Amino acid sequence: MKKRILGLLIPIIVAVICGYVCGKFVYKTYKDSIYGDLRSSRIYLIESGKYDSYEEMREENDSNNYVYYVDDEGYKTVVGITKEYENVDKIKKIYSDNLYVDEYYIPVEYMNSKQDEYDNMLK
Repeated sequence: MKKRILGLLIPIIVAVICGYVCGKFVYKTYKDSIYGDLRSSRIYLIESGKYDSYEEMREENDSNNYVYYVDDEGYKTVVGITKEYENVDKIKKIYSDNLYVDEYYIPVEYMNSKQDEYDNMLK
């Protein structure tokens, strides 16, 4: 009877210790990225198009106010940024219906209170 109890108890204790050590290692490795992801803010970028060249982007958007960024697909123009999805339709009414909406998560420290003010004005 004593051998049976020890035969079950020792593997359980070893498994708990191994689980604890592995858990500590994983937590220590990913601690910074976990806190960064949890403290991020969701925003919606309203994009008016994707372009292959800078000149093509400038010609197509000469009458719009926009910002642009470059990624693997080329140049993308952004005509609106909002935190509230309800405001996306209001921004789309101002521009054409050929707009794309992309959802992004950015760290909270990159956002300021002006974005909240603009979203409240759109509501």
